[in-house]
Amino acid sequence: MLKRLAVSMVAVVGAAGISVPQTMAAEVDTVSEPVAAKECSLQVESGTLKWGIKQSWRNYIKGRIANGKWETSGAVTEGTGENTGKDFQYSFTVDPSNTTITVKDGKIVSSEIRTKESSIVFTGHKEALYSEVKSPMVKTSGSTIDAGSGYVGYYVPGKNMAEYTKADRTEANKKQGEGFFSQGSVSEAKLSGDTLTLKGRSLQYTPQPGTNNKEVDGVDVLFMGNYTKGTPVDDVDIELKVKNTCGDIDGTINPDNGGAWSGSSSNIWGILLGIAGVSAVVAALFHAVMNFGLLQHLPFGRR
Repeated sequence: MLKRLAVSMVAVVGAAGISVPQTMAAEVDTVSEPVAAKECSLQVESGTLKWGIKQSWRNYIKGRIANGKWETSGAVTEGTGENTGKDFQYSFTVDPSNTTITVKDGKIVSSEIRTKESSIVFTGHKEALYSEVKSPMVKTSGSTIDAGSGYVGYYVPGKNMAEYTKADRTEANKKQGEGFFSQGSVSEAKLSGDTLTLKGRSLQYTPQPGTNNKEVDGVDVLFMGNYTKGTPVDDVDIELKVKNTCGDIDGTINPDNGGAWSGSSSNIWGILLGIAGVSAVVAALFHAVMNFGLLQHLPFGRR
C-alpha cells in the first residue's frame, strides 16, 4: 500500500508540482532582474513657452473697475489677436541653461523648463494695484504639469484689494520671490524631428498653504489672494529645439513607474499560476492520503 502511495505521490508532484512552480520561478527571476532602461541624453538648444497666464485677470485689468494696463520687458513678446481673449498668449524665451528634461524608454519622466529674464507689470486702480509676473516656469512629473513664475507685489495685512492706494507701494510692503500657482495635465509630449512639444491643459489655480480669507501667502500676492483652488488658469504651450539621442519620444511616464512589477501582466499571471499549482499539489496529496487510509494509523485518526 505504501509503495502504491509513493508512486501516486510522485505522479502527482510530477504532474502538478514541477511544471507550474518552475514557470513561477522563471517569472520571479525575471521580476528580480529588470532590464535596465536605455541611457540617453536630450539637450535643449532653444525654445518658447507660450502662456496667457489667466484670461480673467487680463480682463479685470483692462476692464472698467481696474481701468488698468500692462507693460512687458525683457525676453517676452505679446501674441496677436485680442489681448483679453481666450486664445491670447505671451511668448517667453526658454533658458536652455536652466532647463532639464528626463527621458526613459521613449517617455518623458520629468522636466523643469525655465525662461530667460522677463517681466509683465500689471497696474490698475490709479496705480494702487501693482502686480509683476517675472520669468514664468513650468515643471512636469509624469502626466502632471505645474506652472508659475517669479513675482513682485505689495501686501498690507488686513486690507482687501479695493482699499489699497498708491501710497501702499513701499519697501516695507513689498513681497517678492517665485512659486507655482497652477496645476494641470500634460496633454501632449511628442518629438517631431528636432522639435519637442509639450502642452499643458486643464490648469487650475492652486493657492499657497498660508493663503486664506485673511492672509495672502507667497506668489498669491500676484492676484491679491482673490483666486480660490480650482479656478481655471490658461493653457501652456511649449516648443523646444533639442539635440536628442533618446530616439522617438511620445508621451509621459510617472517617475515611480519603473518598478519591475509595473505593466508586466505575464509576471503576475506566472505567480498566480504558481500559487495555484502548489495548492493543487497539497490538495492531491491530502486526497491520496485519505484514499489509502493512512490517517487511521495516526493518533488523531483513531477513535
